[in-house]
Order: sequence, then structure tokens, then C-alpha cells
Amino acid sequence: MSCGKWPYSNVFIVLINGFLRKLMTFFENVHTYGKTPLK
Repeated sequence: MSCGKWPYSNVFIVLINGFLRKLMTFFENVHTYGKTPLK
């Protein structure tokens, strides 16, 4: 299974990155509107 043979690997990585970014912003909002921010 090489990256060149499986073209969907790039799309998969992009989806993972977008999901992680949404997760981070979600947690930041929770800390901002929730109790006291961690920073």
C-alpha cells in the first residue's frame, strides 16, 4: 500500500486536519464561554 497507488490518502489527510481544527476551535470556545480559560 503506497501513497502513490492510493490517491485518496491526500483527501483523507485533509479531512483529518479539518476535523482536528474544528475540534480545537470547539475546545477553545468551551474554555472561553465555560469556566476560566486555561491560558
